[in-house]
Amino acid sequence: MTDRIESDRNTILLLLEMAKTFAKEDNERSRFFFKHAQQKIEKFPQNKAVIIIRAAEIKQLYGETDSGPDIESILAEGVDDGISLFELFDVIKFLFNIDRQTESVRYCNTFIQRLETSDNKNDIALADTKGILADVYRVLAFSAIDSRDFTKAREYTSRAVESAIADYYAHHILYHVAQKMREKGRDKDAIEMLNRSLLFQKSGNRYFDSMMSLGQIATSQGENEKAIEKFTAAAAAAPEGRKDAALVSLAEITSNVDYYRQAVECVNEKGKALRLHELGSALAKMEQHKECASVYRKLVACSDNENLKGIAYYQIALSSLAMKEFDEAEQAFKSGMPLYAVQYRHSLAIGLANMYVQLGKLEEAETSFKQAIEIAVEQHKHAMFYLLADFYRTQKNQEKYCQALRDAISTSDDLHEKQRFYLGYLIVALGTSRHYDLAIQEAEQWYCKSQNKRHLLEDLQRITESIRANRDTERAANYIERYLELEMELAADGIEG
Repeated sequence: MTDRIESDRNTILLLLEMAKTFAKEDNERSRFFFKHAQQKIEKFPQNKAVIIIRAAEIKQLYGETDSGPDIESILAEGVDDGISLFELFDVIKFLFNIDRQTESVRYCNTFIQRLETSDNKNDIALADTKGILADVYRVLAFSAIDSRDFTKAREYTSRAVESAIADYYAHHILYHVAQKMREKGRDKDAIEMLNRSLLFQKSGNRYFDSMMSLGQIATSQGENEKAIEKFTAAAAAAPEGRKDAALVSLAEITSNVDYYRQAVECVNEKGKALRLHELGSALAKMEQHKECASVYRKLVACSDNENLKGIAYYQIALSSLAMKEFDEAEQAFKSGMPLYAVQYRHSLAIGLANMYVQLGKLEEAETSFKQAIEIAVEQHKHAMFYLLADFYRTQKNQEKYCQALRDAISTSDDLHEKQRFYLGYLIVALGTSRHYDLAIQEAEQWYCKSQNKRHLLEDLQRITESIRANRDTERAANYIERYLELEMELAADGIEG
């Protein structure tokens, strides 16, 4: 490589480094450097692998996920032997991060072979002092895990640990290999890696992470005593701002609400709302209604998350209802309705409607049931109509009851079983009120739609039973004859009646 080419290459790498440096904080300036780098890249004659890869990494920072055809052409040609080990490692990292494992493994092996045979003292020193060799073995370990060659994975992990430049990095390797093992269902291997990681870090964030992972594995295996031991150790050694996670894990295993209370006390302001929600949820299950409402009021005061505040108001309403504090409950239902997640917002309107029914405020109850229908997403509307229908049934308003059931049927077009459920109630209601012709009409309309004789037989049976109950003997006889005819048709079709 001539001095001129080497100079141009260094210039391109410098421009790309500047583009990367400013990519997040000054996008315009970053793109200025990147534009000039690209102009030089197009004229650059050889050994472009690292340059193209670094350019592709910057494109990813810009949100351009397509790494472009240059990457594919370079992979097809192979990486030039003239690049340094440090640059070769850049290629390995990039390929690994874009899930090109076959190529990354190939270049890992190339890296190791070149290091073992290299006379270049700078290459050897760089690989050693920067911990690059440890990362190469880590990539090989991850690839072996993905290939389910766990023996090789353990071997590569040990080599990575031996090559680590410091204890913290040895822990880093073991911890992340353990997580990868867990993803593949290899809890035994993960436990071995995590226990080894504790030899390198006996306090601080890394120790905490390992203890938490060991506790989570023990929990998943049903070994609660061991999990409590690990989470307790994590809580005792937790760095500032992380103890709450261990306390919540202890609360979940032991069902001891005091751990939730401690988690609220030690968490920072950013995480307080979530911890209050966990405490409030536990108190609700224990029916500690007064404290539950108090906790959720604190959540409302400290959270900016609308959905979480909506959940809090809902829980305040339920706790207030349990304590017969109806004014508080009414206000909480109304306050939470516009905040709760859209797909569940109808729950608050239904809660409010049921409270009004309990209080005998029937007009307000009807209004709230209708409000639930209005705000429910399409997939829930049929259920809201059914609840409104049930309200009319209890009020003995047969006409509105039947109409609400028809609305429930019409809004559940794609839910065959639900339609049959609602139709059954509608036919019984019409039959009970002696609207037999309307009942038959509903049954026949369904048959025209479904062509299912079994359903028509079921509906005729319902209508006949209503007629008999009303002692209308002549009409009952007519429907029983139709029932028997249909039963014979089913038998002829090979279907039992």
